[in-house]
Amino acid sequence: MTVIDEISAVLGTFLASVLVYLITNWIQQKSRKNNVINLLSYVYRPLYYFINLKYDSIVTYMLLLTSIFFAVLSLISHFLGTVSNIILSIISYVIFLILILILIEYSSRSKKIISILVKESQYNVPDMDGLRIRWNNAFKGISSLVVKYFLLILALTFMLTIIFMVIDKDFEQVGISILFADLFSILISLVFYKFFTRGINVSLFDRDIEIELKLFDLIKDPAYCVCVIDNSGNEYCGNLENISYGIVIKQNDGTIVNIPYELVSKAKSCPKSRNTSSIPQPYQ
Repeated sequence: MTVIDEISAVLGTFLASVLVYLITNWIQQKSRKNNVINLLSYVYRPLYYFINLKYDSIVTYMLLLTSIFFAVLSLISHFLGTVSNIILSIISYVIFLILILILIEYSSRSKKIISILVKESQYNVPDMDGLRIRWNNAFKGISSLVVKYFLLILALTFMLTIIFMVIDKDFEQVGISILFADLFSILISLVFYKFFTRGINVSLFDRDIEIELKLFDLIKDPAYCVCVIDNSGNEYCGNLENISYGIVIKQNDGTIVNIPYELVSKAKSCPKSRNTSSIPQPYQ
C-alpha cells in the first residue's frame, strides 16, 4: 500500500466508525422500544422533547469531537512539514470545514428544543428556572453517551495506525501525526466529559440504558399522568417512572407496574390531567 492508501485506510476507518455510531442511533429510533416511546410522547410531553433532544445532542457532540480531532490533526501534520504530512493536513482541514458546516446546523437544534419546551410549560410549571436547569443538565449528560464511544473509536484508530507504522516505515511520519492527534483528542474528550457532566450523576462506565434512565429521572414530571393500555385491554394509569426495561407506571395507590414494550397497545392522558390530549393514540 502507498502512504496515501494507508492515510485513506486510517481516516476512512475513523470516519466510518463515527458514521456507524450515528446510523446505529438513528436505527434505534425506529426500534419497537422507541416506537412505543414515541407513542407515549403524544401524551407525555417531556418524553417527546427528550427523544428529540437525545438524538440531536448525540449528533452535535459527535460532530464536535470529530471536528476537534481533524483540527488537531491538521495543525500537527502541517507543523511536521513532510510531503505526506502536508497532504494529510490539507485532507484533515477540508474534513474539518465540512464537519463545522454540519455542526453549525445541528448545534442550534438542542437549544431550540429546550426553548420550545420552556415556552410550552410556562403556564403549567411554577419553577421555570429549575425546569431549564434540569433540561440543560440532561442535554449535557447526553455527552457521556458520545464520549465513551468516541474514545473507543480513537483507540481503534490508534491501533490501526501502529499496525501501519510497523508494516511500512514510510508511514512513520504520518503515523506520528495521527498518534499525537489521537492522544490530544483523548485528553480533550476527557476534559470535555468532565466539564459537561460536572454535578450530573452519570459515568463513562455506566451502560447506555443506565445513563438514559438517570437522564430521564432529571426531566420526568410527576405532574403528568399517563394511562397505558396493554394488548388485553388492561389500563394502567399513574406517573411514568422510567422507560428503560419497559414502561413503568406508579399507580395512584403506589403500586408499580412494568408493562413490556411488546404488550403496549395504546396510551392516553389521565382524566382531568394537565396534559394537552386525552385521545388514545394507537400503536403505529
